[in-house]
Amino acid sequence: MYLEPSTSLVKDAHALGLEVYASGFANDDPCMSYNYSYDPSAEILQYIDNSDFSVDGVLTDNPPTASGAIVCMAHTKGNAFVFPIAKAGAPPGGGENTRPLIITHNGASGVFSDSTDLAYQQAVKDGADIIDCWVRMSKDGVAFCLGSTDLNSSTTAATTFLEKMTTVNEIQNKSGIFSFDLLWSEIQTLKPNLVGPFADARLERNPAAKNAGKF
Repeated sequence: MYLEPSTSLVKDAHALGLEVYASGFANDDPCMSYNYSYDPSAEILQYIDNSDFSVDGVLTDNPPTASGAIVCMAHTKGNAFVFPIAKAGAPPGGGENTRPLIITHNGASGVFSDSTDLAYQQAVKDGADIIDCWVRMSKDGVAFCLGSTDLNSSTTAATTFLEKMTTVNEIQNKSGIFSFDLLWSEIQTLKPNLVGPFADARLERNPAAKNAGKF
């Protein structure tokens, strides 16, 4: 389930002097839109922090989620990051118009497959300050970014390189297809495979982009 384009309802109501309050949030419902990547805060922010409209308030059975999103996350993308250097006599914190330092985890790995060009581009679009890279090595010594040395779960390696399956106990206690057993030219033929932490519960992440992106 993906979001449909927003309507002009909120802007039309505001033009008439009316207030609009949003309700019916999914919060922790597994039927939440894929656009939110199972983040209930993102659902709240969709209604109060976007370039098109903002409702006047929200009605929810989960006030901690809403208050946290509104107070800590809304309207902060344009704020400057102030590195927390302690100064004598200075008050704690960076001030009202600052925000936290945002470091990615393999790019926007909940939206696109980790460590792909699309995941990193999405992270920059989302306002990340630091882009991380877990460096792996191919058999011929080419360094590249990927969240795991085992290509089996995060790529389509099992469909073409099943004969490369092996067990390296020093890395993990199960068999895998490891980056150092494939040439970089072979790795480039693989497609990403978007996985989530709750795949066993059938909670898919962005299935429309399951194999999108390049390493």
